Amino acid sequence: MENLQIDCDINPPSDYGLSAGHASMCRFTLLVNDEPFKLDEWLNTDGTLERVDSHIKCCQPETFAQVVNALDCTDAELWDALNEAARDEVAV
Repeated sequence: MENLQIDCDINPPSDYGLSAGHASMCRFTLLVNDEPFKLDEWLNTDGTLERVDSHIKCCQPETFAQVVNALDCTDAELWDALNEAARDEVAV
């Protein structure tokens, strides 16, 4: 997915008035063929993006679908790319 650039910022639960054990929020800024998209995803305490019922849970499913369509990729491929960006940010 060479047409995709991902910037990820992680906001801890304290930013939202939540307890320390709560998930953090990943704010993704995606640049797809020079078109910007924004996605928010919950980040589990183990550093992985939250999945629910074995399928992708996305805070903005319409935006997620737009990015998948723009990239002509699968949901799983985009999800993997978001997970990798989140892991890289956690590792910093």
